Amino acid sequence: MSDEDRRISLFLTHDLEEDERHLRLPLWILFLDLWKNNTSTQRNPNGLPLRLAIESQGSDWLERKRFCAFVVSNPLNPVRNAAFQALNAYENVDSGGNYMNTIGGPIEHLYGGGGGGDRAKHAFLQDRKFCICYENSSSPGYVTEKLLHAKLAGCIPIYWGDNAAMQDFDRRGFINMCGSTNIVQVVDEIYSDEE
Repeated sequence: MSDEDRRISLFLTHDLEEDERHLRLPLWILFLDLWKNNTSTQRNPNGLPLRLAIESQGSDWLERKRFCAFVVSNPLNPVRNAAFQALNAYENVDSGGNYMNTIGGPIEHLYGGGGGGDRAKHAFLQDRKFCICYENSSSPGYVTEKLLHAKLAGCIPIYWGDNAAMQDFDRRGFINMCGSTNIVQVVDEIYSDEE
């Protein structure tokens, strides 16, 4: 159906442009269980409990034992792949997805491409200081669960995608690699300075 089809009066999309027929619904919001706040019989099989977004999570950052996480199944983003290779050469990155796996197999998930593994991913991220959160691609308004998952687990997200992420998330709460190329230099500045 085209946008001109008047049988549809409202579209919900991740697009930043809104008008009388288009409302933005960020993709990342679909990964929070906004309606039920428990761990067993939730309505959204991908949703993590809302309490994770409003309560402090995980151990103190300095007490975390592992350096960095990377959970990716889609191998088609050369920017993300190069970032992983560079940071993994700096210090071992724990890759828990299907792509470039370094932990002996992917973390548990329900669907192809890693979908439905939100709780297992949250548990995996909780002992890591950083998380590489590069989107599959960069397009206006396309901000998925990657940044959200890292923040909910208390990691420092290393984000690449669309700058719209700064519209949805506090820019002081993640490393924005949009427009930057040297992930090792950026991470080293933070990692080597305990303050």
